[in-house]
Amino acid sequence: MQRRCATSLIAPSLVVSLAVCSAACGAASPDGAELPMPYDSLRGGIIFATRALRGSAGYDLYWTPLPDVSVGRNVPLFRLTESTNNEYQPAVSGDGAGMAFAGEDGIYVITSPEGRISRITDTTATTFVDTLPAVSYKADRVAWVRADTSRPIGETGFVESYIMIANFDGTDVHEVGPTPGVIQDAPAFDPRPDPNATRLAWSEFDAASVAPNVGPTVYGIWVYDYRISSGTYVCRSINGVTPELDGVTRVNTHDPRCFGQHLVWPVPDTLVLSQTMLEIDLLGRGKQSPLAEMLKGYKSQQDGIPVTTTFNAGFYASFPISSSYSADGGTMVFDGVIQPVDAMNFNTLQIFVAASDGTQVTRLLIDGYGSDIDTNTTNNYLFSVATPRIVPR
Repeated sequence: MQRRCATSLIAPSLVVSLAVCSAACGAASPDGAELPMPYDSLRGGIIFATRALRGSAGYDLYWTPLPDVSVGRNVPLFRLTESTNNEYQPAVSGDGAGMAFAGEDGIYVITSPEGRISRITDTTATTFVDTLPAVSYKADRVAWVRADTSRPIGETGFVESYIMIANFDGTDVHEVGPTPGVIQDAPAFDPRPDPNATRLAWSEFDAASVAPNVGPTVYGIWVYDYRISSGTYVCRSINGVTPELDGVTRVNTHDPRCFGQHLVWPVPDTLVLSQTMLEIDLLGRGKQSPLAEMLKGYKSQQDGIPVTTTFNAGFYASFPISSSYSADGGTMVFDGVIQPVDAMNFNTLQIFVAASDGTQVTRLLIDGYGSDIDTNTTNNYLFSVATPRIVPR
């Protein structure tokens, strides 16, 4: 049996919940390893992390083909990592030429064509926890969330957390624009294939504004040009009031706030907050969400019941959690927690494929497996470690 460190995913803080004891347990790093399959063969598929599948050594990365949403056939599964470390939260560049993921001792990148894994940050024996990487369109830069567990924010239960950025080879590592007392989260790069596309978006909230069973009341989405060190809010809430969201429909317990632990930038003019699927048009043409269509379509299949009850002091429900889009923006994958219809099994994390308008939602069916993609603790996730990502062709 391999020696594993315990990983708590339901701690009060969003960021220290992934602080695993890699130094104390002596976990082996995947640094320097190569993928067991040619890098280019990953294109057109889905990469995700799980610890629930047979043979997993803690959290490992897996790959599966992207099925046609109109067919919903079973797909084969291929394991990409097998170190005694945990590997989770994969991210993919817009051109598909590079990937990144979080490990319990730093941020890792994977390059083509050889598929070599390289660690670009080493948080061993430090107070840092590095999570939620994002990769620029051309795979020339990586951004991620860094939490400093030695710097608590008052009595809030949170620690200082901010966005970091580096070249893809790990050089020029630096903070982007930290703000004391503000939790910065979920970076996403401008998706344009343009060398002048130097914008980075992230979600943030004031830790002191978190109220019991309400969550944060001061929060926003920030778009920042890291070349000229200047940015602006595309929407912001003060005391829970967000003028930019007037007219956006509330779906069940999903409050369409301009805040979330998972932010994606699938097409140049639109940001998506995955936990409510709120689409924020950067040209000011309104905001909408396909969530109602997604819930309606999945419930009609009688395959399971989406968990839409809000957990964790008013942050978010656990269906959906994170999302990813195909290069043309027409197809998405997302993960979310469901209650099985037989009521005999625990709630479980699932991966789904759908059209980007929320229609044609189908559960990803993997050869040789039933419904479980992760353990029953997933119904309390504040954020995803699976983070399924489509690898562009």
